[in-house]
Amino acid sequence: MSQDEVNLDKKKPSFKHLGILRQAISKAHTGNIRYETVENEEIKMNMLLGNLLSDSMTVNGLEKFLTFPCMDCKFSVECAEVNSDDVAFDADETLNIQCAGEHSQEAAPPIVLTRVLNGIHWEDEVLIQLKESFSQLPPVEVKMVPMHHYGYNDTLTYLTLYQTSLKNKDFTLAIFFDECPSYISLEQQVKVLVLGYCLDLIKPKASAKKVQKKKSRRLGIVNRILNKIREI
Repeated sequence: MSQDEVNLDKKKPSFKHLGILRQAISKAHTGNIRYETVENEEIKMNMLLGNLLSDSMTVNGLEKFLTFPCMDCKFSVECAEVNSDDVAFDADETLNIQCAGEHSQEAAPPIVLTRVLNGIHWEDEVLIQLKESFSQLPPVEVKMVPMHHYGYNDTLTYLTLYQTSLKNKDFTLAIFFDECPSYISLEQQVKVLVLGYCLDLIKPKASAKKVQKKKSRRLGIVNRILNKIREI
């Protein structure tokens, strides 16, 4: 592979920036996410304790953030330290940590996300990119939550995702795409995955080795406590 081909591959559009939003929400960060596209357009989204704010700048910025893929994007997460090693979409951007100012109009992440996702429509090419990105993830677990409480208008598709995950021991999102009923469009499938992923409702499944190690560690702690009691 030539150097030009390598450089071209590195600039392949992706949605790895969704991992930045996911961590900012799940870790209850306060501040804002600044997202600069290759066209030098800056998008800004304000957050308070992991809650996206409902101001017009955040809502408009979130719509662009979710709609368009990333290519040579630059992120600045103010007062929100995000470890790129933990981002499932392999984000490798340098995150500049600064101090954030005060914000108002706080709203829970599901409310703002669902409001934006209800109205989003992706081009076919972008839908394929998102499908490929999600399909590459390792086995996951899906948490069931009442999406209608947040005003999401397609709770049936999320319920289908959850039920499909229960039927497969090593469930992957590629299985969801393969087994999803034909009456559920690709865009509907992608929307619930974007929503679930950003809200940390879709999590990597712990391997059997890790589970066993965790059980062994707990058993070891219990044994040490019992031994101390016997010594008394």
